[in-house]
Amino acid sequence: MINTNRLIALGCWIMLATLPGCSSESDNADVRFAKTLLFSMVNGTAAESAIDWEAFHTDEEDVGAAYKALPNEVEKASFRKSFLLGFAASTPNLKLNPEGVTRWRVQSATPSETIVAANTQKGVVMLLTVSKRDGNQKLSGLRIEK
Repeated sequence: MINTNRLIALGCWIMLATLPGCSSESDNADVRFAKTLLFSMVNGTAAESAIDWEAFHTDEEDVGAAYKALPNEVEKASFRKSFLLGFAASTPNLKLNPEGVTRWRVQSATPSETIVAANTQKGVVMLLTVSKRDGNQKLSGLRIEK
């Protein structure tokens, strides 16, 4: 199922990396999507449908593989809810200080996905992968670079 320790570690990195700063807003649709979705995840209001659960990966975990291995829709629904609740619970500092994430921008892009980068304190960079399928944006990855 969900590796709670890894989820908490990811949340801790995000929590520790946030300090007030200047925002450099990008006009790119994928950047806006990633930023809005990240903060809705932090606030516990994210739509499950905005995440590509079967492809989703974090720094150390292939969340999609664990998700696909679940035997039925009831367990998959429980997994999605648990993941989002755990993510929100592990990022309280970001909820209190969203200005701590700055310089939202496109790091790289292909026709099928865009890597969105955002700076946090001490050179830590969050990388959010926005995949595009059938004209819909979905979050398929979240990594931290030190």
